[in-house]
Amino acid sequence: MGAPPDAVDSQPVAAHSVQEQPRPVAMQRQQPAVVGDSQGHRQVHLQEGDSSPVSKRLYAAKPVSWRGKGDLLQCPWVIVPKGPFLVIDLWSGMGGLPIALLCMGTTFYALAAECDADARQACASSMPNIVHVEDVAKVRASDFVEFLERRKPRAIIIGGGSPCQGNSSLNTRRKGMGDPRSHQPFELCRIRDEFQSLPCAQDIPIITFLENVGSMPREVQEQYTHWLGHPPVRIEAISCGWVYRNRCFWLGCGDVGVSPSLTPPADWTWAPSTAQEAPVLKFNGKKPIPPRVSWEAGYAPLFNPLEVLQGESSLGFHPFTREFFHPPDRVNQASPEAAARFFEDSCRFPPSAYEEHSLVWNRN
Repeated sequence: MGAPPDAVDSQPVAAHSVQEQPRPVAMQRQQPAVVGDSQGHRQVHLQEGDSSPVSKRLYAAKPVSWRGKGDLLQCPWVIVPKGPFLVIDLWSGMGGLPIALLCMGTTFYALAAECDADARQACASSMPNIVHVEDVAKVRASDFVEFLERRKPRAIIIGGGSPCQGNSSLNTRRKGMGDPRSHQPFELCRIRDEFQSLPCAQDIPIITFLENVGSMPREVQEQYTHWLGHPPVRIEAISCGWVYRNRCFWLGCGDVGVSPSLTPPADWTWAPSTAQEAPVLKFNGKKPIPPRVSWEAGYAPLFNPLEVLQGESSLGFHPFTREFFHPPDRVNQASPEAAARFFEDSCRFPPSAYEEHSLVWNRN
């Protein structure tokens, strides 16, 4: 584990490196204009004056490939069926869902919806074949008609990680379903229903995926389960050795979702849970995921992820969060040293994110 930072004259930096702004509370829906040509062909145009309509960009899209720096994580325990998928990545951020699918060796075409321009640019620079829109509310199944008539995907995957500010226990003033941001998963269900009504998608399986905080109020979890048609499973990312991130996942096709009745992938197991809790899926492999990380300029964490896997340590990074001003209402839950770093760093992350084990340290 090494000596504590004050013994080695180290200088810490936050492990969180993505600079983002909070998502807007309300998103305004814009209806597409539908016209027909002289042959009766259906054309869809966005009313925002886009010179390259979404439908045409999708029609010309190529399978998603990785053009970012470095190599992606490989997931040998995953067996992906052959054939291309169509992915609609909602609340995309920098493209976490497409990155995960590429790690699994999936062939797919993708549209990503994200309101933050910097996040869209970061995603486009590493995965240039993704088609982008600025708002989940602008995603329309009708824009995919020409694509589906040209290509027959093995399945359609719709989903992502919806805004969690109204649900997270980190928000002492959370309102759950009283917060408009907590209603965003209904857009996922709307898009799913639109695809189910398309004649050209009738024989294509539609897979839905939703991720949100595990600390959400019970009524929110029940509402999402009602909308999606099946209950969630819970995964605590620290079981992979690196980061605490307690999340609920709804993954399924129709009203059939992932549950303990299904055999988990290799190196994963169903952990004991109560009847009132979401079933827990836990990693029990021999190496962390990822097995190692290369740190720049001599920085490194104070904990060993292999010791975390083996149960010899409970340390790990604080859940990675968006960078914005965090109120000091959680300072009393952090150590005095972390609280001092919190204020020194202009309150960019939660106070507990400044604990020494949540930082990387330069020993040079």
